[in-house]
Amino acid sequence: MLEFDVSLLQIQVFLAVAEQHSFSKAAEQVNLEQSTVSRRIGVLERELGVRLFRREERPVGLTEAGELLYSRWRPLLAAFEQSVQVLERFRTTGASRLRVCTVDSLNVLNDMPEVRNALLRRQPEADLSFEYASFSQWRSKLLRDEVDVVLTIAFDAGEAETELEQEEICTCPKLVCMLRSNPLARKERVTYEDLRGQRFVGIREQETPRYAAYVREICLRQGGFMPDIAVWTSNAHGLISALQRDDEVLECDRFLRDYANPLLRVFPLPDTWSALCAVRRRGNANPLLMAFLEELRRYYR
Repeated sequence: MLEFDVSLLQIQVFLAVAEQHSFSKAAEQVNLEQSTVSRRIGVLERELGVRLFRREERPVGLTEAGELLYSRWRPLLAAFEQSVQVLERFRTTGASRLRVCTVDSLNVLNDMPEVRNALLRRQPEADLSFEYASFSQWRSKLLRDEVDVVLTIAFDAGEAETELEQEEICTCPKLVCMLRSNPLARKERVTYEDLRGQRFVGIREQETPRYAAYVREICLRQGGFMPDIAVWTSNAHGLISALQRDDEVLECDRFLRDYANPLLRVFPLPDTWSALCAVRRRGNANPLLMAFLEELRRYYR
Protein backbone atom coordinates (compact mmCIF):
# COMPACT_ATOMS: atom_id res chain seq x y z
CA MET A 1 0.00 0.00 0.00
CA LEU A 2 1.34 3.43 -0.96
CA GLU A 3 2.17 5.75 1.93
CA PHE A 4 3.05 9.36 1.25
CA ASP A 5 2.12 12.83 2.39
CA VAL A 6 0.23 15.01 -0.08
CA SER A 7 -0.37 18.71 0.44
CA LEU A 8 -3.22 20.89 -0.76
CA LEU A 9 -0.73 22.73 -2.96
CA GLN A 10 0.32 19.46 -4.64
CA ILE A 11 -3.31 18.72 -5.46
CA GLN A 12 -3.81 22.23 -6.81
CA VAL A 13 -0.64 22.02 -8.94
CA PHE A 14 -1.61 18.64 -10.40
CA LEU A 15 -5.13 19.81 -11.24
CA ALA A 16 -3.86 23.06 -12.76
CA VAL A 17 -1.51 21.22 -15.14
CA ALA A 18 -4.25 18.69 -16.01
CA GLU A 19 -6.79 21.43 -16.79
CA GLN A 20 -4.45 23.93 -18.47
CA HIS A 21 -2.63 21.22 -20.47
CA SER A 22 0.49 23.30 -19.94
CA PHE A 23 3.12 23.60 -17.22
CA SER A 24 3.64 27.30 -17.91
CA LYS A 25 -0.06 28.17 -17.77
CA ALA A 26 -0.49 26.06 -14.65
CA ALA A 27 2.38 27.96 -13.03
CA GLU A 28 0.59 31.26 -13.71
CA GLN A 29 -2.64 29.87 -12.25
CA VAL A 30 -1.09 28.71 -8.96
CA ASN A 31 1.35 31.64 -8.83
CA LEU A 32 4.55 29.54 -8.86
CA GLU A 33 7.61 29.36 -11.07
CA GLN A 34 7.31 26.87 -13.93
CA SER A 35 10.38 25.02 -12.61
CA THR A 36 8.68 24.63 -9.23
CA VAL A 37 5.55 23.21 -10.87
CA SER A 38 7.64 20.74 -12.90
CA ARG A 39 9.60 19.72 -9.80
CA ARG A 40 6.44 19.16 -7.73
CA ILE A 41 4.87 17.03 -10.45
CA GLY A 42 8.09 15.03 -10.69
CA VAL A 43 8.12 14.42 -6.93
CA LEU A 44 4.47 13.35 -7.05
CA GLU A 45 5.15 10.90 -9.87
CA ARG A 46 8.14 9.38 -8.04
CA GLU A 47 6.17 8.95 -4.83
CA LEU A 48 3.29 7.30 -6.70
CA GLY A 49 5.55 5.26 -8.95
CA VAL A 50 3.66 6.16 -12.13
CA ARG A 51 3.78 8.76 -14.90
CA LEU A 52 0.88 11.22 -14.66
CA PHE A 53 1.50 13.32 -17.78
CA ARG A 54 2.57 12.76 -21.37
CA ARG A 55 5.07 15.59 -21.52
CA GLU A 56 6.00 14.85 -25.13
CA GLU A 57 2.51 15.80 -26.28
CA ARG A 58 1.42 19.34 -27.10
CA PRO A 59 -0.79 20.19 -25.38
CA VAL A 60 0.34 18.16 -22.39
CA GLY A 61 -1.97 15.20 -21.80
CA LEU A 62 -2.79 12.91 -18.89
CA THR A 63 -1.75 9.28 -18.82
CA GLU A 64 -4.28 6.63 -17.81
CA ALA A 65 -3.00 6.88 -14.23
CA GLY A 66 -3.28 10.67 -14.42
CA GLU A 67 -6.89 10.43 -15.62
CA LEU A 68 -7.69 8.17 -12.67
CA LEU A 69 -6.06 10.53 -10.18
CA TYR A 70 -7.80 13.55 -11.72
CA SER A 71 -11.22 11.88 -11.38
CA ARG A 72 -10.57 11.47 -7.64
CA TRP A 73 -8.83 14.74 -6.81
CA ARG A 74 -11.08 17.19 -8.72
CA PRO A 75 -14.21 16.47 -6.56
CA LEU A 76 -11.97 16.32 -3.47
CA LEU A 77 -10.70 19.87 -4.06
CA ALA A 78 -14.22 21.10 -4.94
CA ALA A 79 -15.52 19.69 -1.64
CA PHE A 80 -12.66 21.37 0.25
CA GLU A 81 -13.32 24.75 -1.38
CA GLN A 82 -17.04 24.44 -0.68
CA SER A 83 -16.28 23.66 2.99
CA VAL A 84 -14.13 26.79 3.23
CA GLN A 85 -17.01 28.87 1.81
CA VAL A 86 -19.43 27.38 4.34
CA LEU A 87 -17.06 28.08 7.22
CA GLU A 88 -16.56 31.64 6.01
CA ARG A 89 -20.33 32.12 5.94
CA PHE A 90 -20.53 30.77 9.49
CA ARG A 91 -17.76 33.16 10.54
CA THR A 92 -19.48 36.24 9.09
CA THR A 93 -23.15 35.47 9.80
CA GLY A 94 -23.01 33.08 12.72
CA ALA A 95 -24.19 29.47 12.72
CA SER A 96 -26.91 30.29 15.26
CA ARG A 97 -28.74 32.61 12.83
CA LEU A 98 -31.38 31.39 10.40
CA ARG A 99 -33.43 33.50 7.98
CA VAL A 100 -36.51 31.74 6.61
CA CYS A 101 -38.52 33.07 3.68
CA THR A 102 -41.73 31.76 2.14
CA VAL A 103 -43.67 32.70 -0.96
CA ASP A 104 -46.27 35.27 0.08
CA SER A 105 -49.21 33.23 -1.18
CA LEU A 106 -48.54 30.28 1.11
CA ASN A 107 -49.83 29.79 4.63
CA VAL A 108 -46.84 27.86 5.97
CA LEU A 109 -45.70 30.70 8.25
CA ASN A 110 -48.89 30.06 10.22
CA ASP A 111 -47.33 26.72 11.11
CA MET A 112 -43.98 28.22 12.11
CA PRO A 113 -44.66 28.90 15.83
CA GLU A 114 -44.76 25.16 16.57
CA VAL A 115 -41.71 24.46 14.40
CA ARG A 116 -39.85 27.42 15.92
CA ASN A 117 -40.64 26.35 19.48
CA ALA A 118 -39.50 22.78 18.79
CA LEU A 119 -36.26 24.10 17.32
CA LEU A 120 -35.65 26.47 20.23
CA ARG A 121 -36.04 23.59 22.68
CA ARG A 122 -33.12 21.96 20.87
CA GLN A 123 -31.07 25.12 20.34
CA PRO A 124 -32.15 27.90 22.74
CA GLU A 125 -29.50 30.30 21.34
CA ALA A 126 -30.94 30.18 17.82
CA ASP A 127 -31.81 33.51 16.21
CA LEU A 128 -34.73 32.87 13.81
CA SER A 129 -36.40 35.34 11.46
CA PHE A 130 -39.28 34.81 9.02
CA GLU A 131 -40.41 36.84 6.03
CA TYR A 132 -42.48 36.69 2.84
CA ALA A 133 -41.38 37.23 -0.76
CA SER A 134 -43.26 37.16 -4.05
CA PHE A 135 -42.91 34.38 -6.63
CA SER A 136 -40.62 36.65 -8.66
CA GLN A 137 -38.44 37.78 -5.73
CA TRP A 138 -37.39 34.76 -3.72
CA ARG A 139 -34.64 33.49 -6.04
CA SER A 140 -32.78 36.79 -6.00
CA LYS A 141 -33.05 36.91 -2.19
CA LEU A 142 -31.38 33.51 -1.95
CA LEU A 143 -28.69 34.31 -4.50
CA ARG A 144 -27.87 37.62 -2.76
CA ASP A 145 -27.62 35.72 0.55
CA GLU A 146 -30.42 37.78 2.09
CA VAL A 147 -32.17 34.63 3.33
CA ASP A 148 -30.96 31.09 4.11
CA VAL A 149 -33.91 29.03 2.92
CA VAL A 150 -37.13 29.57 0.95
CA LEU A 151 -40.27 27.47 1.36
CA THR A 152 -42.29 27.21 -1.83
CA ILE A 153 -44.36 24.71 -3.80
CA ALA A 154 -42.82 22.29 -6.25
CA PHE A 155 -43.95 23.95 -9.48
CA ASP A 156 -42.33 27.20 -8.36
CA ALA A 157 -39.11 25.54 -7.21
CA GLY A 158 -38.56 24.23 -10.73
CA GLU A 159 -35.58 22.22 -11.86
CA ALA A 160 -32.32 22.07 -9.97
CA GLU A 161 -30.09 25.10 -10.57
CA THR A 162 -26.33 25.42 -10.45
CA GLU A 163 -26.29 27.63 -7.34
CA LEU A 164 -29.45 26.37 -5.63
CA GLU A 165 -30.63 23.01 -4.37
CA GLN A 166 -34.04 21.90 -3.19
CA GLU A 167 -35.54 19.10 -1.17
CA GLU A 168 -39.10 17.95 -0.66
CA ILE A 169 -40.54 18.52 2.81
CA CYS A 170 -43.97 16.94 2.44
CA THR A 171 -46.77 16.22 -0.02
CA CYS A 172 -50.54 16.64 0.05
CA PRO A 173 -53.38 16.05 -2.45
CA LYS A 174 -54.04 18.74 -5.04
CA LEU A 175 -57.26 20.71 -4.53
CA VAL A 176 -59.78 22.52 -6.69
CA CYS A 177 -61.95 25.28 -5.27
CA MET A 178 -64.89 27.25 -6.64
CA LEU A 179 -67.84 29.36 -5.53
CA ARG A 180 -70.62 27.36 -3.95
CA SER A 181 -72.88 28.69 -6.71
CA ASN A 182 -70.87 26.83 -9.35
CA PRO A 183 -72.80 23.70 -10.51
CA LEU A 184 -69.68 21.62 -9.83
CA ALA A 185 -69.96 22.51 -6.15
CA ARG A 186 -73.06 20.28 -5.87
CA LYS A 187 -71.12 17.15 -6.78
CA GLU A 188 -69.89 14.65 -4.20
CA ARG A 189 -66.43 14.52 -5.80
CA VAL A 190 -64.67 16.30 -8.64
CA THR A 191 -62.12 14.89 -11.09
CA TYR A 192 -59.95 16.58 -13.70
CA GLU A 193 -62.40 15.37 -16.37
CA ASP A 194 -65.12 17.42 -14.62
CA LEU A 195 -62.99 20.56 -15.06
CA ARG A 196 -63.10 20.38 -18.85
CA GLY A 197 -64.90 23.51 -20.13
CA GLN A 198 -64.45 25.42 -16.85
CA ARG A 199 -62.73 28.82 -16.78
CA PHE A 200 -59.57 28.82 -14.64
CA VAL A 201 -57.92 31.55 -12.59
CA GLY A 202 -54.12 31.77 -12.88
CA ILE A 203 -51.08 33.78 -11.78
CA ARG A 204 -49.55 35.97 -14.50
CA GLU A 205 -46.61 34.35 -16.24
CA GLN A 206 -44.46 37.44 -15.58
CA GLU A 207 -44.72 36.59 -11.87
CA THR A 208 -44.13 32.86 -12.13
CA PRO A 209 -43.66 31.42 -15.63
CA ARG A 210 -43.90 27.88 -14.29
CA TYR A 211 -47.43 28.20 -12.91
CA ALA A 212 -49.37 28.25 -16.19
CA ALA A 213 -47.18 25.54 -17.71
CA TYR A 214 -47.73 23.38 -14.64
CA VAL A 215 -51.53 23.75 -14.70
CA ARG A 216 -51.64 23.04 -18.45
CA GLU A 217 -49.44 19.99 -18.12
CA ILE A 218 -51.43 18.44 -15.27
CA CYS A 219 -54.81 19.09 -16.94
CA LEU A 220 -53.55 17.49 -20.16
CA ARG A 221 -52.14 14.50 -18.31
CA GLN A 222 -55.03 13.89 -15.91
CA GLY A 223 -58.02 15.17 -17.90
CA GLY A 224 -56.94 15.20 -21.53
CA PHE A 225 -57.74 18.89 -22.10
CA MET A 226 -56.04 22.28 -22.30
CA PRO A 227 -57.38 24.52 -19.52
CA ASP A 228 -58.91 27.90 -20.32
CA ILE A 229 -57.05 30.26 -17.98
CA ALA A 230 -59.47 33.15 -18.37
CA VAL A 231 -58.51 35.40 -15.43
CA TRP A 232 -54.92 36.33 -14.55
CA THR A 233 -53.78 37.83 -11.24
CA SER A 234 -50.43 39.05 -9.94
CA ASN A 235 -50.38 36.86 -6.83
CA ALA A 236 -52.27 34.11 -5.03
CA HIS A 237 -54.30 36.60 -2.96
CA GLY A 238 -55.78 37.76 -6.24
CA LEU A 239 -56.71 34.18 -7.10
CA ILE A 240 -59.14 33.97 -4.20
CA SER A 241 -60.51 37.47 -4.87
CA ALA A 242 -61.12 36.55 -8.52
CA LEU A 243 -62.98 33.41 -7.49
CA GLN A 244 -65.28 35.46 -5.26
CA ARG A 245 -66.06 37.90 -8.10
CA ASP A 246 -66.50 35.47 -10.98
CA ASP A 247 -67.47 31.89 -11.63
CA GLU A 248 -64.07 30.33 -12.31
CA VAL A 249 -62.27 27.39 -10.72
CA LEU A 250 -58.85 27.33 -9.09
CA GLU A 251 -56.52 24.35 -9.03
CA CYS A 252 -54.43 24.77 -5.85
CA ASP A 253 -53.13 22.98 -2.76
CA ARG A 254 -53.59 23.13 0.98
CA PHE A 255 -50.60 25.44 1.39
CA LEU A 256 -52.40 28.29 -0.39
CA ARG A 257 -53.45 31.11 1.93
CA ASP A 258 -57.13 32.01 2.22
CA TYR A 259 -58.51 29.03 0.30
CA ALA A 260 -60.43 27.96 3.45
CA ASN A 261 -63.21 30.47 2.73
CA PRO A 262 -66.90 29.87 3.61
CA LEU A 263 -67.92 31.13 0.15
CA LEU A 264 -65.88 28.41 -1.54
CA ARG A 265 -66.30 24.67 -1.97
CA VAL A 266 -63.05 22.72 -1.96
CA PHE A 267 -62.47 19.23 -3.38
CA PRO A 268 -59.37 17.02 -3.35
CA LEU A 269 -58.38 15.96 -6.85
CA PRO A 270 -57.67 12.24 -7.31
CA ASP A 271 -54.21 10.86 -8.01
CA THR A 272 -52.40 14.21 -7.95
CA TRP A 273 -50.13 15.59 -5.27
CA SER A 274 -48.51 18.88 -4.38
CA ALA A 275 -45.12 19.14 -2.70
CA LEU A 276 -43.77 21.74 -0.30
CA CYS A 277 -40.07 22.29 -1.04
CA ALA A 278 -37.19 23.93 0.79
CA VAL A 279 -34.72 25.72 -1.51
CA ARG A 280 -31.28 26.84 -0.32
CA ARG A 281 -27.92 27.85 -1.73
CA ARG A 282 -25.92 24.80 -2.75
CA GLY A 283 -23.41 23.90 -0.06
CA ASN A 284 -25.21 25.67 2.79
CA ALA A 285 -24.76 23.07 5.53
CA ASN A 286 -25.62 25.39 8.42
CA PRO A 287 -26.42 22.95 11.28
CA LEU A 288 -29.29 25.20 12.38
CA LEU A 289 -30.79 25.00 8.89
CA MET A 290 -30.50 21.21 8.92
CA ALA A 291 -32.22 21.09 12.33
CA PHE A 292 -34.97 23.43 11.09
CA LEU A 293 -35.69 21.24 8.05
CA GLU A 294 -35.78 18.17 10.29
CA GLU A 295 -38.36 19.81 12.57
CA LEU A 296 -40.35 20.98 9.54
CA ARG A 297 -40.51 17.45 8.13
CA ARG A 298 -41.52 16.12 11.54
CA TYR A 299 -44.31 18.71 11.83
CA TYR A 300 -45.83 17.87 8.44
CA ARG A 301 -45.37 14.12 8.78
